[in-house]
Amino acid sequence: MDGASDQRTRFRAEEPDQLLATQEPAVRTVVRGVARLARDNEMHHHHGRPAEFDLEATKRPHQVFLIDGSRGAGKTYTLLTVELALKELSKLCIAAPSVEGNWKVKLNSWLAPLSTGDLQAVARRYGALTHTLRIIFPGDMEDGDTVMEALFAAMTSVTAAAAQACEKTDQARGELGKSLNKKLREDVAQGWYFARRFGTDAIVRDSTDYEDLVLRFEAEARKAAHRIDVWRSYIDKYLEFHQAAMLVVLLDDSDVRSELTDNILHAIRMYLDHPRIVTVLAGNLKSMRISLLHLKMSALGDAVTALNSKDHPTAREWRRHERKEIEDYLEKVLPPEQRIRVNRPQLLRNVDASGRPPVRSDFEVVVEESLDKVCSRLMHQHRTSFLDVKFKLAISRELGRSDAPSPAEKRTLEYFLSWWLFSNRYREQLQPRSVRQLKTWKMFYEEATGKFANTKRLPVMLFDNPANFTLIHRMSDEDESVSEWLRRQEIESSWVGRRRFRVNDSDIDEGTYTYNYVKYRLDLGIAMPMRDNSDEVVSKVMLPALMGRSFMRRFFQPRRGLRHRPHRAGKRNLAEIHRVGRQRRIDQRRHQGGGGGKVGRRFLDPQASGHVQVDVVAG
Repeated sequence: MDGASDQRTRFRAEEPDQLLATQEPAVRTVVRGVARLARDNEMHHHHGRPAEFDLEATKRPHQVFLIDGSRGAGKTYTLLTVELALKELSKLCIAAPSVEGNWKVKLNSWLAPLSTGDLQAVARRYGALTHTLRIIFPGDMEDGDTVMEALFAAMTSVTAAAAQACEKTDQARGELGKSLNKKLREDVAQGWYFARRFGTDAIVRDSTDYEDLVLRFEAEARKAAHRIDVWRSYIDKYLEFHQAAMLVVLLDDSDVRSELTDNILHAIRMYLDHPRIVTVLAGNLKSMRISLLHLKMSALGDAVTALNSKDHPTAREWRRHERKEIEDYLEKVLPPEQRIRVNRPQLLRNVDASGRPPVRSDFEVVVEESLDKVCSRLMHQHRTSFLDVKFKLAISRELGRSDAPSPAEKRTLEYFLSWWLFSNRYREQLQPRSVRQLKTWKMFYEEATGKFANTKRLPVMLFDNPANFTLIHRMSDEDESVSEWLRRQEIESSWVGRRRFRVNDSDIDEGTYTYNYVKYRLDLGIAMPMRDNSDEVVSKVMLPALMGRSFMRRFFQPRRGLRHRPHRAGKRNLAEIHRVGRQRRIDQRRHQGGGGGKVGRRFLDPQASGHVQVDVVAG
């Protein structure tokens, strides 16, 4: 695969410098943690205590690292890079010259607090530092599947492949692999399945009489009761066969479904809590917390209903207890000191703790050029054609013809204006926020993509952002113009306090992505340089309106006028208002017809005819 295509389809950091600023600490923490645990297990072994029965090891927190982050933050990308980094670490510990380039330098810097000699001694004793299984994606499982089933399948496949590979050269090792899989299938898996009450019907069906049924149940119950001890013993034999000190289990998408979240945490607590197993879990902790809360509240539903009131003191106490139990459970299974947060990518070159700015921002790492350069390049690319169409439409207008553009001409105008508006007004509000969105930008707008015909229009690409779900779920494929679509909806707007639009009883609050996107599309329609422009028509209900006498009166009352506000005008601009304010309060003179001031009854009477023009001058 050539370099260009490899860059375009990259799903992990092949080199350390391809990691984002928020991802490198996560990979470093996991690699260093795995190395430390391997070294500690070796130290306990030298003291004459096998790791599988080490009481001190079982008192440690669960050996699980959580890569936490929001949707699209790059958790899977980080997890895949962890997998690669652990393989490079094993190579480094076996024979340092086998690891070349940036990974060797980076790993040595990460492992500086540890002794490389100790890690090499561990690798020499076992053959390798880690044995890493392929990433298990619980989101790919069918309903009813469990993590342990996927883990059993992965271990069986790896062992079978290793046994088959050495069957001709080392027959004894091949037979050992087969017997290992047989033990997993007959001892470990059967006890695990029976503990979940799988296969009880088969036991009843295959029994010849009641005594035979009891004996069969007794045998299976014995396997179920000792399943954890058998599993722990099996892990040591499995790692001995694969010649590794530690088993690393990688789990992704741990927050996709409530049942899977609970199953993953249960598996970590009951089965993966082993001195020689390290689990690396990628998922959003908040989503996991909500999933557990959903399960707990659903289980409480019938009991709360029996109390005939969800506000009953007992019901409130139950809910409080369940919430506390969830936090205690998460603290035990996912120790806070081993939770690593992967934040959103940095789009600018922020200064680090040393005071020196990074060489490249996260946007430049992924897209390979800065956001400023992307905007400038594309505006320059469309500027000439924009001016040509604009001049042509202006000539048509001067000649008395309609200046309504053709679809192709309108698209040309939109290309330039969409990038100009985004760059100069809406970049902070609508810029990409996640690694996944950065990759989308790279796919459509990198400089080398000019030869591809599938480059998306910027308004369409911004519309497809998941944060814009309010519009995505309501607009159909036939709705090309946001302004025309809005004119067909039931719309309200609020300009008091926090501003918002209400579209078909759905609130779009100020500051949200959808609110800013609607403003962006309205501004894009208004900015079109022609008079026959249907997109510049904005529904009146989306614009602010005065609220009557009580709203206007405060401008003419002492201590509440404009002159007492932070952005007040100069004294000469408010001389007339100041003179009126020195008289009695306006609301105390309602019986007077016009009074002696310049503001009379006709202005204050909402039924009076005529118009009042208010000029607002921005300083």
